[in-house]
Amino acid sequence: MLFEKYEWTDHNFTWVFKPVKKSPVIITVPHDVFSHSDLVGFFKSRSVGVSGADKHVWPIVKDVLFNSNVNVVRGLFPRLFVDYNRSIDGNRYGICASQKRVEPAFEDEKLKHIYDFYHQNIEKAIKEGIQQYGQRNCLLMDFHGFGRQPSYGEYDLILGTGNRATVDNSIIDIKFARFMFGKGYKIFLPAETSVFSTTGDDFSGDFTVWHYSKKFGINAMQLEIAKKFRVFEGGNIGEKLASDIAEFFNKYFVFR
Repeated sequence: MLFEKYEWTDHNFTWVFKPVKKSPVIITVPHDVFSHSDLVGFFKSRSVGVSGADKHVWPIVKDVLFNSNVNVVRGLFPRLFVDYNRSIDGNRYGICASQKRVEPAFEDEKLKHIYDFYHQNIEKAIKEGIQQYGQRNCLLMDFHGFGRQPSYGEYDLILGTGNRATVDNSIIDIKFARFMFGKGYKIFLPAETSVFSTTGDDFSGDFTVWHYSKKFGINAMQLEIAKKFRVFEGGNIGEKLASDIAEFFNKYFVFR
């Protein structure tokens, strides 16, 4: 049973799954949230930035929990009000920084504690992982979903590492891409330079992977999952995807 493997807490619209057996892997889920329509009129919404959810990412992460041993932090507050994958000051990262577009994480100060609690739990999981395994042996993977394919190809999975800036001196991104390719997935693996020098790679990674990779010296990757794995009709392939991701974690990471 899941709760024999994990300690689960639910506070301030954040779910935290902490494995009873230690793990160097941290999964974050910032955009699979409840409907913002339930709260319209109660809080000031964000005036700039995407407000839509990454629907049905959670069922895939849940199945990873069943099949591996990982830390998970899931934020539940609607993105219209709180975007957990943005900085408080609204500064962007990587190729997004060149767009000069400020997108604050929230604009209603009453929601600051919700944003802070989510990130406090990420930091806690990272610090515990570093203490047990060391910086270079920890991995943060930020799970997202995409619907629009990039102009340079069609993919099942898209990795975002800021053109390998968030996996400094590591090949964990290459190992993951090769493993998933071997399982039959079409995966975009960023190189050290962008596909387009002016606009850069789509989904190249934002605040979460940039912030924590630089602050703690760990490897961090944004994982974008195509829509077909996250719809009712794709239930079987979604379950297989989760099982394959869990198999990768079980193969390349030591849990103790």
